[in-house]
Amino acid sequence: MGRLERRELASRLAVLIGHLLKLEVQTNRTPSNENSWRITVKAQRTELRRLLDQNPGLKNPALIGDALQTGWSDGLDLAARETGLPEVRFPDHLPYSVDQQLDDRFRP
Repeated sequence: MGRLERRELASRLAVLIGHLLKLEVQTNRTPSNENSWRITVKAQRTELRRLLDQNPGLKNPALIGDALQTGWSDGLDLAARETGLPEVRFPDHLPYSVDQQLDDRFRP
């Protein structure tokens, strides 16, 4: 497991977190936007599970912690940028556990 896999983990978490945040915070959205965001969430969850299955070392708590920090920061930036909402409208800390992020039944 190398740097590329760690980068991919953080990147996929950022996209997932950003879209979960948009679903939670952006109340003025079209059904098309919501559907698109939910499709992205499902795809990222699938790819994250695959990545973790293929690279069990990524499940190391220290690596997951680092990836979540980067994912949270980048995901918050993505959500704020794409919704046009100020960052103060979003939670001030990551509101989703790893289990929630990977659970297809979890919806904010």
